[in-house]
Amino acid sequence: MPSAVYVFYASATLFMSWITWNTSLLLDVKPFDRYPFAGLEMVVSVFDVILSVSVLMSQRRQNRLEKLRQQVELR
Repeated sequence: MPSAVYVFYASATLFMSWITWNTSLLLDVKPFDRYPFAGLEMVVSVFDVILSVSVLMSQRRQNRLEKLRQQVELR
């Protein structure tokens, strides 16, 4: 589970940096993705797809392991 925490902090840092950069809170930085952040929305959508697929794969693996454990207990 520690890796999930690192992914959370890394993604939160990326998203906060993206928003800070593009809202011109930094004075000498030119925004590359103006509000409403279409680029950020695309990145978040891709991240969501990858996260959903990885969760489904993990659940499938857990389900297979549970079935194996049940089969071993029945013998």
